[in-house]
Amino acid sequence: MTPRTSSPRQGPAASRAIDAIIEASGDWRSTMLARLRAVILSADASIVEEVKWKKPSRAVDFREGDMVNEAALRALIGQAAELNTSRARTRRGRSSGAER
Repeated sequence: MTPRTSSPRQGPAASRAIDAIIEASGDWRSTMLARLRAVILSADASIVEEVKWKKPSRAVDFREGDMVNEAALRALIGQAAELNTSRARTRRGRSSGAER
C-alpha cells in the first residue's frame, strides 16, 4: 500500500483552499458551509479534505434559513466513509489474493 502524500489538492493545503472558498462565499453561506464542514469532519477522524474541482459546485443545495439535522448528516457521512473503506479493503484483498 502506498502512503498518502500531501499535495496542494489534499491535506493542509486543501484545508486552506477550502477556508478561502468558505470565506469568499460571504453572508449566510459562509456560516452554513463552515457548519456543514464541521459536521462532515466530525463524522470520521480519517476524513482527508481534498479539492477536486477548480470551480466548487454543490451536490446538495441549501437555502438561507434551512434547518440541517446534524446528527443525521453525521450518520450519513459516517456510513459513506465506512462503505468506502470497506470497498477499498475488498479491492486490496482481491488484488493480494491474485498474487498468490
